[in-house]
Amino acid sequence: MYYCKTKKYHKNFSTKLITAIMAVRNPKQVKLQPKHRVLTYGYKTVPWLSVSGIWLEELGFKAGDTVRILTSEKQLIIELIENQIPEKQTLKKRK
Repeated sequence: MYYCKTKKYHKNFSTKLITAIMAVRNPKQVKLQPKHRVLTYGYKTVPWLSVSGIWLEELGFKAGDTVRILTSEKQLIIELIENQIPEKQTLKKRK
């Protein structure tokens, strides 16, 4: 069984289908913030998006996961890249 806040789904449902159902039922609205990028001469303001929340975990995302962002005209789709080999963290030795 797959669980979310208020529903449980049979295991025959695909994860992508469940995600699509939940995305339609629970749309999130956030505001793009300005971020300043330093250029050779001056700076440029670009849009910045921060996405966080328990709802991401409920959809199967965890801190440290790698995602792919698919883009099309006025649309972003965030997709979990599964079966990734975790990177080993290396510490630099002090001299």
